Amino acid sequence: MPGLRLYVSNRLERLSACLAGLLEHPGTDPFRPETIVVQSFGMQRWVSLQLASRHGVCANCEFPFPNAFVEDLFRRALPQTAGVTFLNRDILAWRIMERLPDLLTHPEFERLRHYLAPDTSGLRLFQLASSLADTFDQYVIFRPEIIRDWERGQLCHDPADISLERWQARLWNALQEGGDWTHRARLREAFFEALPALAEGILPERVFVFGISSLPRFHLEILTALALRSDVYIYLMNPCREFWGDIRSKGEIASLSRRAGGSSAAELYLDEGHPLLASLGGVGRDFFSLLCSCEGQECELFEDVPDDTLLHGLQHDILNLKSDPGSAPRPVSGDDRSLQVHACHGPMREIEVLHDHLLELLDRSPDIAPRDIIVMAPDIEAYAPYIQAVFERGFEDPGRIPYGVADRSLRTQSPVVKAFFEVLDLATSRLPASRVYALIGTPVVCRRFGIASHELDYVRQWIEETGIRWGLDQGFKVALGLPATRENTWRAGIDRLLLGYALTGSDEEPFDGILPYDEVEGGRGVLLGRFLSALEALFAWVASLGAQRDPAAWAADLERMTEELFDVETDEEPALQALRAALKGLAAGVDQGGFRGTLTLEVVRAALVARLDAVREKGRFIAGGVTFCSLLPMRSIPFKVVCLLGMHHDAYPRSAPESGYDLIARHPRPGDRSRRDDDRYLFLEALLSAREVLYISYRGQDPRENTPLSPSVLVSELLEVLEESCAPHEGTLKAHVRLEHRLQAFSPAYFTGEGRLFSYAAEHCEAARALAQRSGAEPSFTQAPLSAPGDDWRTLDLDDL
Repeated sequence: MPGLRLYVSNRLERLSACLAGLLEHPGTDPFRPETIVVQSFGMQRWVSLQLASRHGVCANCEFPFPNAFVEDLFRRALPQTAGVTFLNRDILAWRIMERLPDLLTHPEFERLRHYLAPDTSGLRLFQLASSLADTFDQYVIFRPEIIRDWERGQLCHDPADISLERWQARLWNALQEGGDWTHRARLREAFFEALPALAEGILPERVFVFGISSLPRFHLEILTALALRSDVYIYLMNPCREFWGDIRSKGEIASLSRRAGGSSAAELYLDEGHPLLASLGGVGRDFFSLLCSCEGQECELFEDVPDDTLLHGLQHDILNLKSDPGSAPRPVSGDDRSLQVHACHGPMREIEVLHDHLLELLDRSPDIAPRDIIVMAPDIEAYAPYIQAVFERGFEDPGRIPYGVADRSLRTQSPVVKAFFEVLDLATSRLPASRVYALIGTPVVCRRFGIASHELDYVRQWIEETGIRWGLDQGFKVALGLPATRENTWRAGIDRLLLGYALTGSDEEPFDGILPYDEVEGGRGVLLGRFLSALEALFAWVASLGAQRDPAAWAADLERMTEELFDVETDEEPALQALRAALKGLAAGVDQGGFRGTLTLEVVRAALVARLDAVREKGRFIAGGVTFCSLLPMRSIPFKVVCLLGMHHDAYPRSAPESGYDLIARHPRPGDRSRRDDDRYLFLEALLSAREVLYISYRGQDPRENTPLSPSVLVSELLEVLEESCAPHEGTLKAHVRLEHRLQAFSPAYFTGEGRLFSYAAEHCEAARALAQRSGAEPSFTQAPLSAPGDDWRTLDLDDL
C-alpha cells in the first residue's frame, strides 16, 4: 500500500541499516533503478559504501539531489511540457539580461537605472541579473503564492514594500513574454492536477530520501502527494528522542517575553530545554514541525549514548533533552580528550597542530584509522596549500598520514583551468613581465611550444636583462593615456633579442637606435624561436579577446584558444573536458534564455567562473585516508574523529549579504533558507556525528601582536554549556578543553616533555634544540630603558627631512 514512512534516529548507521534491509527486497521490477534522494556527494558516497558493505555491492541505484528529483518527476508526469523552456536560475539570468534594459525607462525602475548607468562592460548588468535570478528562484520555491499573484496582476505584500514589489512583478511578467516559458511553481500545480490520472509505471515505484536535514515546503508537499501513488521513505537524523519543537533559546525567550508585555517564560509555556539544542537546532526544529503536518507512519530508531566521556555526555544530554541547572556537574577525568579546542596563530599553525594531534591519536588508539577521520573547514580552499605543505610526505616518512582534499574548485585545482583564466586576465592587464613569464612557464604552455623546464631560467634571464617590464609596445601605452615611450615594453625587448642573435660581436653599439642583446647564441637560438612563438601566439589572443562577440562565437574562439596555447596530458584531460563543457553550457544557456546581444570578456569570464566554481572535486571524499572537505550542510556523516578548522569569530557562522529587494528576507518565515541558521545546525550535526573525538581549532592569537582573539560564537556557547554541566578533575573546564599554542612550531615548549604541548616533528625538534643552546643573557641594550631624547632629537627642519 503506498504511503509516507518516516524513520528517525540519532545515529545515521541505524538509518542506513534500515535502508539496506528494505533494499534487500526489490520492487516488482528488479531491473528498475532504486531512487535514493540525497543532498551532497559526500552523503551519496557514504550511503553507497554502507550498502556495499551490507550487500557486497551497490549497484542499480540513482542518487539525485532534491531539485533534480523533482524536475524528473515533472518530466515523467507532464510529457506535454517537453518542448517548453524551463526557467531555472541560469536561464533566468540571461533572460533578465535580455529584457531588463528595455524596462529601465519606466519610472519604477529608476533605482536600477541609476545603478546600471556607469556600466560600460555589461558586468554590472550581469551581476544584477544573476542576483535577481537567484531571488526569483527562491520566490518560486519558498513563496510560490507571490509568483501566482504577480501572474494574475496582483500585488500581495506589505504596503511598505509596494515600490519593490511593483518593479519585480513587472520584470517577472516581462520575462514570460516572447516565448513558451514555464517554471517550477507552475509545474507543481500541473503535477498535482495530473497525479491522480497517471498510468502505472510512470512514477517510481518507491523513493528513499536519506540524510537530508531540511527540505522546503515545496519539496515536502510534492513528496506527500507522491506518497499517494508510490512508497516514500524518509530517513532523518533527529538529535533528540523527546519532542523539542517548543524549546527556544534564551534570546528567543527574551524576545517573545518582550512582545508579550513582559510575561514570563512559564506563562508563555516556553522552555529552553538543552541550551545547545535550543540555540543551534532552529533549522531542524522548523523542519520537524513542518513534518508534523504530513500524514504517515513514523518509526523511531534511537540508540542510547553512553555517558562515559565528555563528548558522549554532551550527546547523551542532547538526546534525552536533559538540562537541569540544579544537578551536580558531571565529573570529567584528567585524561579525557574526547573534546578538544585549540587556539593557534593562523591557518599554517592550525594544520601543523592538527598533524601532530592526529599522529598522537592514531598512536594512542589502534582502532582508529585515517579513513575514520574527517577534517572540515568553512573554506577548504584557504587551507589547501597548508594541508599539502604539512601532510604531503614520502611513503618512508614515519609522520606520513594518507589524506585527500575534496570539494576543491576546478578553477583553483586544475593547472589547465588556471592557465586558461590567466590568459583571460592578461587581456585586461598591462602585460606585466612577471605574469607573462609565469604563464609561459606553466607545463601546459611549455609542452605546446617545446620549452623544457630547465630552459626557463634562460627565458627569465632574457626578460630581466633586456629590461622588459610591462606593455606590448608604445601604442599599448598610448591606449592607456600614457606617453608613447617604447622603453621597457615587450616589443623593445624582443627587438633586442632578435638583433643580438642576428649580429655578431659585442661592441655594445646601438643599431638603428636598438641596443642588441648579445647573450643569445648557438643552440639558444632554437629556444629563442620557441619562446617568441609562444609570445606571438599569446599576444595575438590577448589582443583579440578585447572585442565583443556573441556567446556562440565566444565558446568557439575560447575552445580554439585552448587548442593553440595548451598541450594537455592524459591526467589533465578531464579538466579540459569540464572547461569545454562550461563553454558549451554557457552558449546553450544564453540561447535558451533568449539573449540576442553580444558579450564582453568581463561578462564571459564572470559567467565561466560561476559555472566552473560549481564543479567540485568529489572523488576524494572517503577515499581511504583522512578526508579534508568543506563545511557544508548535510555533512552529518558519522566519523570516529570529526575535526573543525577555522572556527574564528569572523569566519563562522558565515554571513551571506542580502539584497535590499529580497521580499523573503524582509518577511521571513520558519523554514526559509538562512546561511547563518544552516551553519548553526551544521555545527550541531558535526558535534553529534563525532563518535569518539571532536577536535576544534581556530585563530586564537594574533600572529603579529600575540593578542588573544575570540573563537566563533558557537564555540563559545559550547564551552559555556560544558562549563555549567561538567567539572574536571582539577582546574576549570575551559582550561581542560582549550589549549593555547605557540607562534612557532619549533618553540622549545613542545619538546620539554612537560605540560600538554608536544610535537612529532624531528626538524622542529632540532631547531628547538639549537634555540635552547643559545646564551640566555639578554643584549645589553635591553637591560634598562632608553634615556629620554634631547631637544635636538625632537625637532626636524626641512633640510634634514
